[in-house]
Amino acid sequence: MGTDMAARRVAIIGAGASGLCALKCCLDEGLVPTCFERSGDIGGLWRFEEHPEEGRASIYR
Repeated sequence: MGTDMAARRVAIIGAGASGLCALKCCLDEGLVPTCFERSGDIGGLWRFEEHPEEGRASIYR
């Protein structure tokens, strides 16, 4: 990124599989991503929860 070009900021919603891939691609392109995740950890639907939140989907069991 040149010094005359302002850093491009990108918002990524969710830190699941797709969000993490998007984050990596943004970093590879010299963008400045910020990832927003509503839970306290990454993984999205693939993150194991012994007692999942009411109304929240979970694939991994």
